[in-house]
Amino acid sequence: MAIAAVLVSVNRRPSSAIAWVLAIIFIPLLGAIAFFFVGYAKLPKGRPDKQRQVNELVLSRTDVAR
Repeated sequence: MAIAAVLVSVNRRPSSAIAWVLAIIFIPLLGAIAFFFVGYAKLPKGRPDKQRQVNELVLSRTDVAR
């Protein structure tokens, strides 16, 4: 259960982390499966760079006052 608490608490609001930990504690198999399919927020390796490029493109094509 300590592993679940550490995995769940990384980069997450406390209320959301508590909800995931409780789900994993009270319904272990279903809670763990749901967390790994829905709640695990690890992005693929190149995704942050690709998102940054898209953000820059959108900002360059819109007339946003900086």
